[in-house]
Amino acid sequence: MTTDTRSYREHLEDQILSTLGARSRTFSEIVENAGGAFPVDVRDTLLRLVSRGRVDRHGRMYKLTAKARSSFSSLPVGNDFYPSLQVPSRASRHRAASQVLPVPHPADYDWRFTSRALSNLMHLLLPVRNRSSRVALLGAPSLFLELSRRSKGEPVLFDRNPALISRLRRAGLNGSAVQQDMFSDISRRVGAFDTVFADPPWYLEFYKAFILRASELLRIDGVFFLSMLPWLTRPNATQDRTEILRFANEAGFHLFSILPEFLEYETPHFENVVLHHHGIRCVDWRRADLFLWIKNRRARRSAFRIARPQHDEWQDFLLNGKIIKLKLRPQSPTKKFSYKPVANDSPVLRTVSRRWPHRRSIDVWTSDNEAYSVQGLETLRVVFRALQSGKTRQQAISVAVAQLHVDSLGAKSLARFLEGISGQ
Repeated sequence: MTTDTRSYREHLEDQILSTLGARSRTFSEIVENAGGAFPVDVRDTLLRLVSRGRVDRHGRMYKLTAKARSSFSSLPVGNDFYPSLQVPSRASRHRAASQVLPVPHPADYDWRFTSRALSNLMHLLLPVRNRSSRVALLGAPSLFLELSRRSKGEPVLFDRNPALISRLRRAGLNGSAVQQDMFSDISRRVGAFDTVFADPPWYLEFYKAFILRASELLRIDGVFFLSMLPWLTRPNATQDRTEILRFANEAGFHLFSILPEFLEYETPHFENVVLHHHGIRCVDWRRADLFLWIKNRRARRSAFRIARPQHDEWQDFLLNGKIIKLKLRPQSPTKKFSYKPVANDSPVLRTVSRRWPHRRSIDVWTSDNEAYSVQGLETLRVVFRALQSGKTRQQAISVAVAQLHVDSLGAKSLARFLEGISGQ
């Protein structure tokens, strides 16, 4: 065990003990107060604390033992100090908005705000929701839809996901949905904005790219809203938060306010699948702080030297309501088709973390978090195109056999794969 991992475990134990110091809590309540730690890590930590006689479990409730109470002084947890705004939610409006967006997929880092978070954000953004203010959103499609419906001006969304941008344009949002890789410069033709809201994937290189793009888009004295990963998201989260603060200053921003745990995210289906496989039920547990900045100068030249991560490129297909991504990578032509789960024991990955070491081995990835390595990706691409054109499964396999001369063993393997991945 590394020093960082050991320190992380100790911090998470202290956070849980502190949470239980005030009163007994359910597992879901503990997760919501666990500083962003993944529910599986919270469960494993609770089990260790129970086995060491520091926590008792009675039915659904957990509480400190007498031994723990005598040796541990409880501290206030984050949302005991800073209550969130309690703005009435608009669940029906939020459901309608979600129907415009594609099904969330783990490869897109697609976590969306709850209706309560959207209501809180609309309340917070009230001063900039007039016709003269220009608002840009970096990677926050659910907020974009809410602003599009309820503000006088026209917000602009910048997002890398081509399937998302395509859906929004088909919904009539042509001029305000821009496909943009945050690791590339933004066209100067879009002009300057008064406000930028950014919700990057919670990894340092993405934060730097989103901050730099926000600096490009904002006028001097413009306001920048940034979602910030919680301090126990992973072992190095505290160091990442410190580096994000340093880099934002380098990019021309001055921090003027922090709203702890202001943002709340829906638990997407793919994450619920993971939790289910771990025997955990925990709905809408994910929180983030909201950092507010003023752009008071242009970014320093050194801020533009950011690392570009090695992106996997994907082609999206929709099958029975499930998004299936096929990796875009060169493969030698083959008459054979074979596949195997990347995780070996099950098609379903037990994690949603980008840090999982075998993530680069995924060739086919579904919105149910099923992941496979495949020999014969082009065969599969031909089959999915045929399925999307209206052909039956058997007809689609026949097309692949005719075009690519797939052998009989490959055709049988292809049939088994399609049967398993379609859920029928």
